[in-house]
Amino acid sequence: MFDDCIDLIVWGHEHDCRILPEPVTDKPYFITQPGSTVATSLADGESLTKFATFSLFTMRLTILYRHCALLEVQGKNFEITPIVLRTVRPFKLAEVILTQVAEDEGLDLTDRIEINKYLKDRINELIVQANEEFAERNADTEDPPAPMLPLVRLKVSQPIAITR
Repeated sequence: MFDDCIDLIVWGHEHDCRILPEPVTDKPYFITQPGSTVATSLADGESLTKFATFSLFTMRLTILYRHCALLEVQGKNFEITPIVLRTVRPFKLAEVILTQVAEDEGLDLTDRIEINKYLKDRINELIVQANEEFAERNADTEDPPAPMLPLVRLKVSQPIAITR
């Protein structure tokens, strides 16, 4: 894919945050994918922890794009240290397959009120989780940021058998 003289590739413009360098099969280089610092598309990968990026080249600090980690480079060696962003708006993503819930928990799929109640409860659980994670992420700061309203995405599906 790339020339073998490269040691590290910073892959940009992706939503998923995969900051720790990953080796490339049969190649001598690594790839790091900082991802976006905020949720922009509510995709699966955006529900992962967001980081900040700084670059340190032989003791000179340079801010690069405000994404994902501290990158230290000396000669051909590099080290990446993830830095958690504390003020990112919380984002929770979950999926509900109604037929599975009906099977596991006895949800009546013909009762719209019961289904609505179940989905509202599930959304409220996600909101509580997001708020707890935000508070936990900021627990050790002297002046924690004000809580932010979380983004919540609940994918709901109900597979049905097609008969002819």
